[in-house]
Amino acid sequence: MRVISDLVPNPFVALCLVAELIAGVEARGFDAAKIGAASGDIIDALRLALTKERAEHAETLFRAEVNSGRTQLRLRLDGQNWPMPTHLSSTEPNGSPHLTRADGGALQRSLFSPVFRNELNGDEQNVAVHLEGDATVKWWHRNVAKANSGLQGWKRGRFYPDFGKRLSLREFSDT
Repeated sequence: MRVISDLVPNPFVALCLVAELIAGVEARGFDAAKIGAASGDIIDALRLALTKERAEHAETLFRAEVNSGRTQLRLRLDGQNWPMPTHLSSTEPNGSPHLTRADGGALQRSLFSPVFRNELNGDEQNVAVHLEGDATVKWWHRNVAKANSGLQGWKRGRFYPDFGKRLSLREFSDT
């Protein structure tokens, strides 16, 4: 039971699940010796199935809460919002090449300048250049995962979006 105690609500549920599992493998012709010999694989399969079921259930519950309006992703008005950093540190040496717009000019909408080309992979560079050329984007910055802001959903751990941006109100009026 201990091997699944982190995946189930309490030991009584774990006991029922293990009893059902043993009955199921016995119904397939496994005797105590076969169950013992395959116990590692059986436990691994049970853990995988329980992990998948828990994730699916958590996602369903989370989406229902968001759809009902009981869970919302929004800024707080009590002063406890995540503070925007005032600067970003870089390990790039002086003279490193900067990322430029599609026309070769300097980036103008990035909150943190300069943006060093080597600090972004190819996809991130493409996104940054695209954001620079989009008239609805007022500003943008790259969100450094686990150093800046993250969102908590139904999964353990946080999701760290790559870029933050402020859009003009015009973009929202078209939807």
